[in-house]
Amino acid sequence: MQMARQNRLLAAVAFSLVALSATTLPAQRPGQGRGGNPYANLKTTTLKGAIKQVQPAQGGTMITVLVTGNQEVAVMLMPTAKVTITGTAHPDGLTMGMNVEFKADLTKGAPTEPEVAELKAFDSGDPSFKSGVYSGEAGTSDAPVRTLAEGTNTYTVRGSLRSVKDGVALVAVPGMPPIKAKLGPDAKITVELKNPSAAQFGDGITVQGKEVKPGQVLGENVAINLNNPLSKKKPGAAPGKASPAGSPFGTP
Repeated sequence: MQMARQNRLLAAVAFSLVALSATTLPAQRPGQGRGGNPYANLKTTTLKGAIKQVQPAQGGTMITVLVTGNQEVAVMLMPTAKVTITGTAHPDGLTMGMNVEFKADLTKGAPTEPEVAELKAFDSGDPSFKSGVYSGEAGTSDAPVRTLAEGTNTYTVRGSLRSVKDGVALVAVPGMPPIKAKLGPDAKITVELKNPSAAQFGDGITVQGKEVKPGQVLGENVAINLNNPLSKKKPGAAPGKASPAGSPFGTP
């Protein structure tokens, strides 16, 4: 019953935000009505809190945020919203297709499985991510190498994650055979993501955006800090079982 009520509420919020984009707000300046920015005259607001729930909604993503007093604020993210998610991950929290970067000692002509001390993971499909094997400390402004140098040398590997099994990551890079990297028990795995679906219950969140009305915000810039490492095993209480003191929206 509680979940059904919450879903009706989120649907109503999403509908009100989408409907707002098709109307002209009071006191709009030229170019801010139909065909312009219907949100320009809304009050700018910043809120900080903890995530209760993330779910798809009409036209974007809805995040329910618990703020001071355990009150709920519904934050609607349109596809144009800027989202930054930072934190760490366990190996089982990495998913196929993620872009990854790490340094490794590779040997020409010999199958290697170097142990990696640190690995960074990014969203798949990011056009700014440049895959390849780069020599030493070379930056991505340099061209990736076409072949490994003789002997064993240190390289920066940037590619697409194909799998993680028994602590070994298989990474595809253009122009070379897939590279295996062993993630030791003390390996540091950090994530820099943009997809809000990666957020978890209880994560810290800061939202800058427009207040549609009390308890409803259109998020424009969102920063999420993962409180726990990404993992298939979700920590904490189930999002649908949080018990806030009350909702500022009333009964829909």
